[in-house]
Amino acid sequence: MSHSEPLVSICIPTHNRAAARREGIADARRQDYPRLEILISDNGSDDETPQVCREAAARDPRIRYVRQPANLGLYRNHNFCLDASQGDFLGFF
Repeated sequence: MSHSEPLVSICIPTHNRAAARREGIADARRQDYPRLEILISDNGSDDETPQVCREAAARDPRIRYVRQPANLGLYRNHNFCLDASQGDFLGFF
């Protein structure tokens, strides 16, 4: 496929969900569409979520991990994903 294919963003807003993130990120990484961005917005987690996300981002260049300095609240974290995603199409996971 050429770069004329649209970029698709998978947005993963999260907060204190380390165990679920391991599985969810693995599911997102299994997508075989070639032009894929996986955007994780960590809403100020204080569990192992940052470590899980950083390790995943280090293994896969399609993953962009952003750690919010404080909890933005559900809607602002989702809005951050909308604003920060670079895809022509996006979905929330």
